[in-house]
Order: sequence, then structure tokens, then C-alpha cells
Amino acid sequence: MDEMQKEITRRLKAKLDAFLTDLIERSKQLRMVSKINQFIEVLAEENVPEAAKADISIKAEQITDNLKSTKMTQDAVQEIIQLINQATRLSQSAPTARMKKAAKELQKTANSVCGTGSSKDRKTKSK
Repeated sequence: MDEMQKEITRRLKAKLDAFLTDLIERSKQLRMVSKINQFIEVLAEENVPEAAKADISIKAEQITDNLKSTKMTQDAVQEIIQLINQATRLSQSAPTARMKKAAKELQKTANSVCGTGSSKDRKTKSK
């Protein structure tokens, strides 16, 4: 009977570990989607041509759709950085402080989620 209990405990622990891993990944995805949406909201108020805003919004939607079905990878971070750069480049005037802050937060979150942020960022976050 003792062996059976050990086996049941082992299986339950494996299921719990898998659930926890999935929960952590979903949390990362949700954080990224939230930051992308905030960035797009700020972009909507910027002095950027409407066609460019539409193009950037479509790319952002593609990134968020990909995040729903896959893990957050370094490739996704690069796509996000390209999205930020494109929005900044297409701005008809210097980006506002609000836009810069939204871009910085988006990039910081992407790096943090992938574990590529600076050690200072990770220490600050853990406090």
C-alpha cells in the first residue's frame, strides 16, 4: 500500500508541476499582451499617419495571437522591439514622453519575461 501511495503522490506532484509551469507561462503571456495593448493605445494618440498606425496595430495583433499559442521566446522579444522601432520611426514628430514611457515599459516587460533584462531590473522586481 505504501508503494501505491508513493506512486499516487509522485503523479500528483508531476501534474501540479505541469499546472504551475503552464500558469507561469500564461501569466507571462498575459503581461505581454497587456503591455502591447497599452502601447497601441498610446500610439493611437501619437502624430503617426493612420496607415502606419493600422499596419503597426495589425503586427501587434499578430504578435499577441502568437503569444496565445506559444511560449514567450527571444524571437517574440525581437518582434516587439521591431514593432517599437517601427512606431518610433514612423512618428511625424519626436515621440512624446508618454510614447517613450510606453515603449520602454513594453521592452522592459518583454526582456523580463524572457529573462534577458539586466540584473538590476531583476533585483528591483524581486523586492
